[in-house]
Amino acid sequence: QNFHREVFAMLLDKQDIAHCARTQSLNHVESMTCYLSGLVSLWSFFARGMKKRGGGRIVNISSVHDTAPRRYFAHYSTAKAGLAMLTKCMALELADDNIQANCLTVGGVATELTDPERQRLVIPSVPAGRIAEPEEIGRLVAFLVSPDASYITGSSITIDGGLLLGFCATRRDL
Repeated sequence: QNFHREVFAMLLDKQDIAHCARTQSLNHVESMTCYLSGLVSLWSFFARGMKKRGGGRIVNISSVHDTAPRRYFAHYSTAKAGLAMLTKCMALELADDNIQANCLTVGGVATELTDPERQRLVIPSVPAGRIAEPEEIGRLVAFLVSPDASYITGSSITIDGGLLLGFCATRRDL
């Protein structure tokens, strides 16, 4: 059995992501559309194909702000919390079809969208002393879609270098 046939790599248009990431003035409806509603439709579509093929894996990528709100980002945090709950609901609804759904709760990641000033402010609160490289997130996704993770479903796995612990320790509002 070639498990890799079951793996679907979703590529989002970087311009759309950049627009959402840079636009802090999104209203509630725009935020939900940008960060949540599209995924509901997308995964409903792909789940039908996974059912026909006898199973599959879904890995949603959320943010540490799905559990740790950030000042002035209520819409973003709400949408990310919705994504985490969507993942749990999908895990329940799709389990009988041999489809596992999990969610990664990610802290800072070094990409071209990372604001260097924000990164400078965040790193002191991260016990690991840095933000993640994209490959580190990718390796966790690769594990979750592998046969070794066949018993993991409905989970939110935090990969943040201890950032949430740093929030607790420093009590800083980043």
